[in-house]
Amino acid sequence: MTRVKPGERKRAKAPKVRTGCRTCNATAGGRMSMAGAANLSPSLTTHTISPISYGDPLEARSLLFFTERTIGQFQAFFPDDFWNSHVLQFALSQDCIRHALVSLSAHHERYMRPRKTTGPAISSAVTSTVDADRAFALKQHNMAIQSLLACGDPSQALHVHLVSCLIFICIEALQGEIRSAITLFKHGLSMIDELNKRSAAAAAASVRSTSNSATSTPPSMSSASSSVTDSVPAEPDPLPSPTTPSFPDSIVTAVVNFLNRFAVQVALLAGDIDPDLRIGVIASASIKPSLSPTTRFHSLLEARESILNLAIHVISGSHNALFGEGFLESGVIMLGWWTVAFDRMVEEQGPQLSKRGIALLELHKRYLAAHLKVPNPSNGDIRWDEHIDEFGDLVSWAEKALQPDIDGKGSLPAQFHMDLGVIPVMFSTVLRCRDPGVRRRALAVLRNHRLQEGIWDSSLTLRAAERIVMLEESSVALSAGGLPTAPQRVKTVMVHMDPDEKVARLQYGLENYTFEEVLDW
Repeated sequence: MTRVKPGERKRAKAPKVRTGCRTCNATAGGRMSMAGAANLSPSLTTHTISPISYGDPLEARSLLFFTERTIGQFQAFFPDDFWNSHVLQFALSQDCIRHALVSLSAHHERYMRPRKTTGPAISSAVTSTVDADRAFALKQHNMAIQSLLACGDPSQALHVHLVSCLIFICIEALQGEIRSAITLFKHGLSMIDELNKRSAAAAAASVRSTSNSATSTPPSMSSASSSVTDSVPAEPDPLPSPTTPSFPDSIVTAVVNFLNRFAVQVALLAGDIDPDLRIGVIASASIKPSLSPTTRFHSLLEARESILNLAIHVISGSHNALFGEGFLESGVIMLGWWTVAFDRMVEEQGPQLSKRGIALLELHKRYLAAHLKVPNPSNGDIRWDEHIDEFGDLVSWAEKALQPDIDGKGSLPAQFHMDLGVIPVMFSTVLRCRDPGVRRRALAVLRNHRLQEGIWDSSLTLRAAERIVMLEESSVALSAGGLPTAPQRVKTVMVHMDPDEKVARLQYGLENYTFEEVLDW
């Protein structure tokens, strides 16, 4: 064989030809590879979805998108094994869960596409692709519902129904179907309530059984049995699963925590309108805060659940509460305990924790602290004028929470997650703070980031917030400090959702009149 010099060696080349492979075509259409996703997703145990595991390549690609993108955005602030472990396990064995995840993933991919507000008309080819994607997502949604109905009695497959309910809530929230999402949320609360009743009944039956067996025990065995039963705990584990004991209670706990986070979103948006959604009703289904001077947090996840439970407790009980009666003082004390535990965790684990997660919890802590400083607030309360610096800090922490975790530079793509995020806090800042500079910084946060945080949409919230500023600043009657005088303050904002359409009627209550407008999306 003739030896070829290194410099003269030639390599055969073949042109790259696009084949008819649907998987390749979809990947080329914008979906990232697994290698690229590895740098974005938290390093948690993930059940990998292989395209060869499913007969339908469209389903396989959607599940791949879910593991690469959707889970990453769900864990943008707080790494959590629920979605990339428990839910994906269900998807491998339950058709209803798999179809629901495929539908959610398809809707999420549509949401991630850039919106065209100006410029040339969208081509018919692009329009047909969007229509096809929407039809595919709807088909998978219907298949999920049919598979869930085939499961029969929900009490015989409660974990499957609970997880399905959560995924359906995510789908409706992402589509802007707020009323449907709230209806599903109520259904989730009813299932948790039913589980609690069954758990209490099972515990009572266990106590009766133990009591009956103790009374029938022969005298010669009484002393021996008493020494054994003394070491057995009398109280059952919280929220047991009598129908499917093979599943850990961590699934039920994760569902309860999800509903708690969604509960605060609902209460901030529509809790004053729907009597079934008042924060007091929601608080009855939540976990009571358990904070003390010795509280320690081992993860941002623990800190998040703790402060949300505290927020529900404080907001539900602060109606007509006054300083000196004890309730508000106890809230301040518990928030202080939470702050000490949180600061200690950040000091000990700082480099290992998500910067965005730390910033978001700082935002929530300061927002709750402001709420405790002004008991029984109204949106037009002049007492808020004493806390302009605190409102400025809220905007600063919101800006930090929306910075990329890697280097803090650049901007984030469209974001969808189900956490209580920055949108309601920024809206409250615009509504309560009358400083023009702080207000415009809060508006900029909503304007510069495309966010869907549960049922809170940044673009819709921005439209309502800008309307508030316009109503209050349209008058030339200003105070000496440049702040609008009392008659120009927006006292209340009432949201009335249309039962059939994506339409909301907003009522802005001012000093002497009410302004109404209709928002559609």
